[in-house]
Amino acid sequence: MMNYTERPERWCGLYGVLLILTMLTSGCSNNVRVDAQPTARGVFGDGFTLSEAACHRVTGGTAELPIDQYHAGLCYEQGVGVPVSMEQAFKSFTMAARWGIPEAQEALRRYGQPVPEADMLQRQQSMEQKLQQDRRSENRHKLEREHIDAIRWHNDYYHRRWCRWCY
Repeated sequence: MMNYTERPERWCGLYGVLLILTMLTSGCSNNVRVDAQPTARGVFGDGFTLSEAACHRVTGGTAELPIDQYHAGLCYEQGVGVPVSMEQAFKSFTMAARWGIPEAQEALRRYGQPVPEADMLQRQQSMEQKLQQDRRSENRHKLEREHIDAIRWHNDYYHRRWCRWCY
């Protein structure tokens, strides 16, 4: 009778085969969705539906995206989950329009409100560009320091090796 401690490579092989079979069969799902349909005109893939739960999420302070400001405006405009407040809807639409959300700009135009420039979007883009320039500059300085250090090491190494009378 063979004990599992006598031939561990046999058990390792068996576990390896089982692991590979598990990995291969675990990813076999045909539920991949590639047909993005707009929930509203121009709003793709965010899955927002006008419901009390969704409106509570976007008006309760837990919203993280600029499009959520537009959705909060819709909730205030139609009174879903919150009392109807056109003033609050205009504030939400205005903030979303400042982030460059075209649906919010259209909603403001629909009510004859002034449409602000997308200054928040421009500000974010300029900050990202500045950050990229700073990173490039920092990388360039780092490479220059590494180059100088390599030259110093090279000179020191060869100086010690070939200049016997200095040491």
